[in-house]
Amino acid sequence: MTGHLLQTTLGLLFVVGLLLALVWLLKRMGIGNQQRRGGFYKVLATSALGPREKIVLVEIGDTWLVLGMTSNSINTLHSMPAGSIALDEVQNPAVNFAKMLERVKAGKVKSS
Repeated sequence: MTGHLLQTTLGLLFVVGLLLALVWLLKRMGIGNQQRRGGFYKVLATSALGPREKIVLVEIGDTWLVLGMTSNSINTLHSMPAGSIALDEVQNPAVNFAKMLERVKAGKVKSS
């Protein structure tokens, strides 16, 4: 009787642990977050600077924002009108972002 109860409990704990691991993995991969974003913004490009730092290009309405993101804060680095830079979606987004950042640094894009 005790052996059967122990076996059932361990099986249940294994299944619950497996479900938690699957949820963590899906969150880590970003699957399922698209429905919760609400649609008022769109992430156009992202580039990791370190393990907890990244730069993100976000479109909100008719404005593009370049955001610096860390584990503690989000800061606006630059803003520009939407469509000021042509995005080539065939290339790697990180390469796109690097080219776009170089254009902004060179002054080819007007600041808002």
